[in-house]
Amino acid sequence: MAEYTSRKMFEWTEKLESDVLRLKNEEKMTYAAIAKHIGTTSNSVKHKVRRLQQAKGLEKYSHPKEKAELALPILESIRVRKGKPLRTLETHCGFGGMSRVYSQFGSVLGFDIVQDRIDACEASCEQFEGIKQDSEHQLLNLRFEKRKFDIVDVDPYGLPSRYFPHIFGLIDDGYLFLTFPMMGVAQINALTIKHYQVFWGIELSDKDEYIQKIVERLADYAYIEKKKITVEKVIKVDRIYRFVIKVEKIALTKLLGMRINRANS
Repeated sequence: MAEYTSRKMFEWTEKLESDVLRLKNEEKMTYAAIAKHIGTTSNSVKHKVRRLQQAKGLEKYSHPKEKAELALPILESIRVRKGKPLRTLETHCGFGGMSRVYSQFGSVLGFDIVQDRIDACEASCEQFEGIKQDSEHQLLNLRFEKRKFDIVDVDPYGLPSRYFPHIFGLIDDGYLFLTFPMMGVAQINALTIKHYQVFWGIELSDKDEYIQKIVERLADYAYIEKKKITVEKVIKVDRIYRFVIKVEKIALTKLLGMRINRANS
């Protein structure tokens, strides 16, 4: 086995990721043993292995059944109410677990940074268009083009923070399905702590108020895009929360309960 403990500064590489998966899955080494072998921490190895397994689209980590059961009643109701095929955006199409569900109700635009995942979705999903692109960057193009969707699914491998507030600009009358990891799924270090504080107003001591803090900040982000949101449901699946959020375009005066006396204006 290659030795990595002589590294002065630890850095993940494709070869190192492959070796770690092999050590964990084939040689059944513990996280602590792998960490000692490659010269990093047990937590770092644990988070990396989970992230790599998620990227492979394993159901243990992607939870397609639970996500589909949550989405189907809403998709049915929106299609009936609007009386036309739905337009769906997936920021991370993965291997198409939810793409196949969404494509039953209309057109699906999906992003991924791995071409093999896009190819898999296009081969198995009707009405699916895939683009190999970083969705955080492509999102700004969609906003510039004034694209609108009935359903937006933000399902990243980590924290979804950088999709806000802009993602709300893509929905005038529809739903956002949002995946948010439990506190601690993302490795806790100084960067993570600051990230929670800046994007979500969350401190590590806020575990009991975690969902409430997220909902409050989502409402603030929606306000920036002149939208009203209603968080209709939050379910916990393994180590993630799945939010169902109704999004409506609304005048800010109405949202704030203001009355404008035009006779005196």
